[in-house]
Amino acid sequence: MMMPSLDVKSTLSIVFEKSLVLTQRCVQQLCALCVYGVGFLCLMILAITAHTLLNGQHLHLTASIDGQEQMVLDLRPNTK
Repeated sequence: MMMPSLDVKSTLSIVFEKSLVLTQRCVQQLCALCVYGVGFLCLMILAITAHTLLNGQHLHLTASIDGQEQMVLDLRPNTK
């Protein structure tokens, strides 16, 4: 009865190839998630801006990090 020999080199090559494919797929999914997240944030900012300006409201947002003002968003309807 002959036992089949195990080719370690080809087995490691297959394992490495499959792990590389899995890593590439994970990176692609992470990139897609980032793109969809940025797109979602842009749509939400656009919706808030449209709602604020169309309803004649005033919106003032300030973001600060470590006590330093980083960004100010001041939306007001253009009334003269």
